[in-house]
Order: sequence, then C-alpha cells, then structure tokens
Amino acid sequence: ASQPPLPLFLLCFARPKMIPRLLPLMLLTAYVAAKDEDSQGFDGIPDLGRKNCPKFKCSGGYTPVQKLRPKFESSGCNSMGSGMVYSGMSNSELPSAPCCDQWHACYQVCGSTKRLCDESFKKCADKACAEVADEKIRKDCEQQVSVSSMMLGFDDCRKFDSAQLAACQCVESSSVKRQRKDVIKGFYKKYVPGGLDESKIASLAEKADQNSKMAGLLLKLLTKYPKAIKQVKDPQQAKMEEMMKRAKEVPKPREKEEEVEELFDDSEETQEL
Repeated sequence: ASQPPLPLFLLCFARPKMIPRLLPLMLLTAYVAAKDEDSQGFDGIPDLGRKNCPKFKCSGGYTPVQKLRPKFESSGCNSMGSGMVYSGMSNSELPSAPCCDQWHACYQVCGSTKRLCDESFKKCADKACAEVADEKIRKDCEQQVSVSSMMLGFDDCRKFDSAQLAACQCVESSSVKRQRKDVIKGFYKKYVPGGLDESKIASLAEKADQNSKMAGLLLKLLTKYPKAIKQVKDPQQAKMEEMMKRAKEVPKPREKEEEVEELFDDSEETQEL
C-alpha cells in the first residue's frame, strides 16, 4: 500500500534540500492559519507575529511570583511552538538542543516575555550552529533554526500564556519578598551541590526586587545549571517521529528464490492429481 503524503513541515526535514523552494508556501500557509484562528499574537506579515504577548497579571493587591518548587521541563526542539517542525534527528543529536531546552524553560519562568525567549533561542541556536565543524551538519542546523524561528514568529500567545499561568502564583504584596527568597533557596538546594548560604540567598532576593529581575535571575541560573531542566516526551513529537520512521521505511525487494518458490509451488495441486 502507498504511504500517505507527508505534511509540509515534515516534508521539509525529510528532504532538507527542498526548504528554499517550499519556504514561500510555508509562509503563506502559516499566514492563512494565523488569520483563520484569529490568534492574538499575530499582527500581520510585516512583524511575523513577533508582537509581544501581555505579561501575566494579578488582581489589585497581589503580585505574580514564581511558584514554590518550580518544575522546568523541555520536550526538545521538535515540539517548539504550535505545529512545529521535525528535524529527523533525536533531540540529543541536534547542535541547538540546549537552546531548545532553554526556550522551553524560559516560557516557564514567571515574569519572562515571549519575545525575550524567542529571540534568546535564535541567538543561542545561531551560535551553536556556527560552532559545528562539519559543513553539511552546520548547514542543516542553520536551515532548521531559520525555519524554527520563523514558525515561532507566527505562533500566537496561547502556549506562552499557558506556561505563565502554570508558573506564576498571585501572592499578597507583604509575602512577595519571602516567596522570592524561598524560590531562590529551593533552586540552589535542589540543583546546586552544597547549596548557598542564607546571607547570599538574602542578597540575591534583595536584588531581585521586581518580577522582571527575578525572572532574569532564574534564567541565568537555568543557563548555568541546565540539569535543572527535565527532559520529557511530547505526545505530538512521538507521533511525528513515528510518521517519519514510516516515511523512511522502504519495502525490501523479495529474494528471487522466494518468488520462484511461490510461483511454482504446486505441491498441493500435484497431490490432488
């Protein structure tokens, strides 16, 4: 039976040489999808959807703060954005893998912004690709990062908003300072051997006196201690991998001896005669 046709974004990475020819069609497809969904993060072709998403806010008297015992998870490069691309490689094989992990974690830091996360990914991934010695792998890496960044530009705010909702907690103003200190202390205790003494934790909490500064501190810690980001399997990614696996499978030609035996195997008919 013939295999079903591959979706456009899968086809690109099954056959990387087709990207330059398919890029205009991908742009048009993403534009139409964004318009059809009336997504709040898309603001027309000129900005490619890079208008920043609104920050998470709490009602009067409360301040958004990172939840205690935060969990930072990454499902890899192949599950970024909505309808993201599949490279045909496992996440650990991709030169840009650490950048993708940081992108996922950035969305999960209360007080971060979508634009900051997306632009930081592009900068990190470009650097990772440039450091690859093998020319073919480097070019493939650059192609993937280019398309990934483009797709992030078309993405709306839903994924970012969902991550912020899960990461932030609305806390009374009188408790904000204490919770920030507890978050910093918990991070060092769990992910940094030996932790950090109370005076240094208190000093960091004093400096992180705004939501944006606290977010900046956590992003620096995640970059310095990437093992704090747990690797998870995305269900959609697993389906993509299975589709790519089926697409790459080529039926093996039957051995001539087996075909001959089947064609001339009339033992049953001979017995009946």
